[in-house]
Amino acid sequence: MTLPWYPRDMGKYARDTSHLTMLEHGAYNMMLDHYYSTGGLPQTSNATSNALPMLDHSRIYRLCSAINKQEQDAVDHVLKFFFVLKKDGFYAHSKADKVISEQEEKHQNRVNAGRRGGKSGGGHSGASNAQAMRKQCSSNTPQTKTKTKINPPTPQKGEAPPARSFDSRDEGKEKSFSMSNDITFDGLAKAKKEAPGWDIDKLMAIYDHGINSGRRDAPKDANAAFPAWCAKYTKGKMP
Repeated sequence: MTLPWYPRDMGKYARDTSHLTMLEHGAYNMMLDHYYSTGGLPQTSNATSNALPMLDHSRIYRLCSAINKQEQDAVDHVLKFFFVLKKDGFYAHSKADKVISEQEEKHQNRVNAGRRGGKSGGGHSGASNAQAMRKQCSSNTPQTKTKTKINPPTPQKGEAPPARSFDSRDEGKEKSFSMSNDITFDGLAKAKKEAPGWDIDKLMAIYDHGINSGRRDAPKDANAAFPAWCAKYTKGKMP
């Protein structure tokens, strides 16, 4: 699995790399970017997916734009301190492998939750919360023959909007939409760029809620619609 982005703890990075020179910092960051974005450069059929090739250092030098000997020495120094040589002849990075594995597990959990939601109508937190709020609204609203249109209150920033008022005869007609089923990593990367600092999972829940409660139609292209909605919803402001 490859990642379009990866978490960066500035404090831990500074602690672990305090001994590096400016050239070595550049080499290390270029190797990490390549490692996360491609999963490595396997050269043999039995190579691990998350690894840098050890057998041909010239490729790693080229990867880091290390042209002269000083730059290549910086690459060698980083390899020695931060990457582990495996028996298959490749360098691997344990922390990066852990992050990639955790992100893959989170993504698979969202996919599975979306699939369950598509079958039962309650797999996503946004849809289940909307259904619970509908039931509470139904129990507290006196039954009358006339319909009264009630506009829902404006949600606070970062808060999921409340369920719309509805007729009890509509029970069971709720749509079941989960953004995690439709969007790709490229779409998520665009959404994070449009809403820096925001919890993307929470934004997806708000977006799903709007569709499942009938406030908007399901998008034809999630990778284009969701990032555009994130930009409009957050208005370029930090949470």
